[in-house]
Amino acid sequence: VVFVPWCDLARQVAAELEGFGLRTCVVGDGDPWIDDTANVVICVFASAHRLTGRTFRIKIVDEAHHLIPSSSAGRSWDHMIHNVIAANLEADFSATFRDEDVDFDYSFDQAVADGFICDLKTQICLIGGNQSARLATLAGLVQKNSEQWAPMFIMFNSVSVARSFADRLNKLGVPASAMIGSDSRQVRTKNQQKLRQGNLGALCLVKLFNEGTSIDELRTVVMAEPRESTVNIQQVAMRVLRTHSSKPSGVGRFVQAVDLGPWIVDDNDLKNFVLGLTSTRELHLLLSKTVHDESLTDGAWVRGETRRPGVVQDTVWGDAAARELQIEGSSALVSVRVFDRLGREVSDDQDPDWLLKSRLAELSEWQQNHGGALPCAKSSEEEELSLAQWLEAVVARAELGSLSQDAVQSLKALPGLVLGDSDVPRSLKDESPGLLKVEDTSAAKLEDLLSLQSWVQENQRFPSSASAEPSELFQNQRLRHWRKRFSGRKPYKKLTPEELQQLEAVPLINAYVTMPAQPLASAIP
Repeated sequence: VVFVPWCDLARQVAAELEGFGLRTCVVGDGDPWIDDTANVVICVFASAHRLTGRTFRIKIVDEAHHLIPSSSAGRSWDHMIHNVIAANLEADFSATFRDEDVDFDYSFDQAVADGFICDLKTQICLIGGNQSARLATLAGLVQKNSEQWAPMFIMFNSVSVARSFADRLNKLGVPASAMIGSDSRQVRTKNQQKLRQGNLGALCLVKLFNEGTSIDELRTVVMAEPRESTVNIQQVAMRVLRTHSSKPSGVGRFVQAVDLGPWIVDDNDLKNFVLGLTSTRELHLLLSKTVHDESLTDGAWVRGETRRPGVVQDTVWGDAAARELQIEGSSALVSVRVFDRLGREVSDDQDPDWLLKSRLAELSEWQQNHGGALPCAKSSEEEELSLAQWLEAVVARAELGSLSQDAVQSLKALPGLVLGDSDVPRSLKDESPGLLKVEDTSAAKLEDLLSLQSWVQENQRFPSSASAEPSELFQNQRLRHWRKRFSGRKPYKKLTPEELQQLEAVPLINAYVTMPAQPLASAIP
């Protein structure tokens, strides 16, 4: 007996086994009859109770991670399959077991070498802009590459967005159809046949074919919207690994559309993603050399466990999301990077700091437009908040020594990023994250204090945290930092004697920093 979670997968397993001359019977496909002459019974999890009282020689549970008891149904199926249905030999199989639970591991590399699956190429498309603009840009990429990518799955979280995207592709000349989990077996079969025969270039999918069911001819899987579970991303990517003579160079392609979020610091983060698909061991080695802060990757695409047990992988949104797709916005295709399954980049541009340099240029432009201030992590502006979070991540990476010297020097050149206090936490919450260590910051600190004094003299008040002016917020952050350092409040490091001398050399700021606490926006006495 072989247990599987879905009817589609049961039918696929039956077809595979029949190809070896075995007689099969599917339980859970709407037919109550059980063929007692079958060599193999393939049973859907939810129908396991129908096999009560039977004993089998071999029991196989496929996609066994779905029996982890995260729900009452899961607990019921787990008990029935593992404890009630008897067998002489049994084994659970899954591509996404936790390492500590594994008795036998058949690696991705070995499966490729043995010819059971095809090799994988991962293409990461970094796209800026709002959701509608990013999806419009992705549709253009699909059209441009349709000859190479088709037939393809394009995975969505929203029914309305999937349908709108399919409509857009059809207008662009790419035959496409949207299909959802509630569609009938007849609709699924019809669209699969069209895809195999080349009459459809793309299937836009929601709650369907996330794992288990595969189409041999499939060349590409595109992840159009972010998923909360990176295990789910891995499962979706594996849909393209079936071997077929029509695949160029015998390689499947996984395309991930990625919003340029704050957790993407450099190429190592992109490699994290690729290795998370194919080589967990190599991924662990890479992560040991880089920052992998869950607070920065919440809801991100980098490898990790499911964020919330039992989370629904496809969140169905309302029509508002579809309407948003119709609105053209500003969008920028930042870059397309291509990696092999070992995380080695095969793009033309292999500069390891290309992404960091690009983000630094973006940050410098933002500073020029905001009076030289660093972005604030408490800002309500999306661009400023994203830049502040990214800067916090890249500074943390620099402090761990996992950035190149060239990258560190580029960071040091940023105006205002010269505080150098190693005991201050990386996550400042309401302050700019200017915490880069430098060899000698004495001159910079004095300049910092003099700049503060000039601002106060010019405006006849101290800078306020409630201001809407970026330059004032920047000075406010400076002032608050000096006060916290003077007080020695944990975890801030107390000012050194040299720093106290510098502070005394700027009387106006010294008087404020050393006086008892009072509102930052108070007038000068």
